[in-house]
Amino acid sequence: MKLADGSVLAIRVHWDGYPGHTGAILAGWYKTVDRVQALLDLGHLASLGERISQDDPNAGDLTVAYHRDASEPLKPASSFASIDEYYHNGKGDLAADYLYLYENGRWLVYGLYNDPDWIEMQVIIGKEQ
Repeated sequence: MKLADGSVLAIRVHWDGYPGHTGAILAGWYKTVDRVQALLDLGHLASLGERISQDDPNAGDLTVAYHRDASEPLKPASSFASIDEYYHNGKGDLAADYLYLYENGRWLVYGLYNDPDWIEMQVIIGKEQ
């Protein structure tokens, strides 16, 4: 998530970080700053689900956090000084194939189809009218 000072906080999702899974869940179920911050507060994740906790009213799989659910030491969100630093160092620092960025209410992905730019992701949940 891009913060007001231009820095970026990011966590790693270990399992199924592909845009078709993690990207779709982020863009479809994590559309507010509060929900994104709640994920960041969990630290690094084993897997991402539509629900943050057992109390989350959303339907779907539960997010599994190493600290909360496996009693491992908290691995807090990594901090990057800017989007540019995240872009250049995030994949290596987080051992990730894709980078995701929540900025101004939208989700972007980097690393898709070897495109050198961030690409906006959009997921619409519900029935077409």
